[in-house]
Amino acid sequence: MNIPPQIRAGDTVKWRDVEGIDNLGNAITSATWTLTYYLRTNTASEGATVVGTAYGTGWEFTIATGTSAGFDAGDWYWQAIATYSGEK
Repeated sequence: MNIPPQIRAGDTVKWRDVEGIDNLGNAITSATWTLTYYLRTNTASEGATVVGTAYGTGWEFTIATGTSAGFDAGDWYWQAIATYSGEK
């Protein structure tokens, strides 16, 4: 996971993640899986969802300036979830 450790409000943020494998050794690639990041903080109703686009066999992510402009300072947490036909 290559999400930047710090994000400044008002910046355009980009990163890429490479393909992976599941616990059974099956490939998790952008050809068949969707990778989504969920960013959250302890401020009510604040957060962002960022869906990756295919980049080779991995994904590229962008948080637009307009989205990050509303980010409050403080600690944020993220979770990345890969989905394929309803499986997570």
